[in-house]
Amino acid sequence: MKRSKKGLSYAEAHNKAVNSYKKVSMFMLWGGLLNIFALIIGIVQISTNNVIESLPYSWPTSGFAMTYSIQIFFSNILLSSIDSLAANLISVVIALILSTGFGVLSMFASRGRLACLISGMSLYAIDFVFMFFLYKYFAPYIWTNYAFTLATHVVILASQIYALAQYYNVLNIEKRYKGNNNNKTKINTKEEIESEVIANGK
Repeated sequence: MKRSKKGLSYAEAHNKAVNSYKKVSMFMLWGGLLNIFALIIGIVQISTNNVIESLPYSWPTSGFAMTYSIQIFFSNILLSSIDSLAANLISVVIALILSTGFGVLSMFASRGRLACLISGMSLYAIDFVFMFFLYKYFAPYIWTNYAFTLATHVVILASQIYALAQYYNVLNIEKRYKGNNNNKTKINTKEEIESEVIANGK
């Protein structure tokens, strides 16, 4: 006789979905860290004269590849209009502002703030669309930069869409198990708090 497969308890289903949501919702934070890291690579390349010689201003042969499109845009404008040192310093400030902003959205999103998740995902989607105009009209087209920028945006944006799906998956789990008061698995306070955070967006 075949043994029937035991289904997940409320706590198991809830925790699995919540943990998955928390992990992928933090990808916006990694995007911010990549933004700063890639900018540093670009600045190092400029300082070591690793630039494209045919351009009228200093542009690194790689680097800037995993940054936000708006970061590449500002860096492009700055490098072509002012002193390289000043351009680098201003670019770092812009990178810190952008990365901090997305990092804060990511932190609050991981705590169940749906508005922060949607805001971050929407801003990153706009940045993704802007990327195509950026490489066509503003930044020099370097296929390696373009490929890395495209891949980074696709991965992070896909992770946020998955996070949104997991958010509603938690809501669905809450709804499914809410009426089973007699057979409901008792969960500890931390898990209950996590449940309320996701369900109510507090």
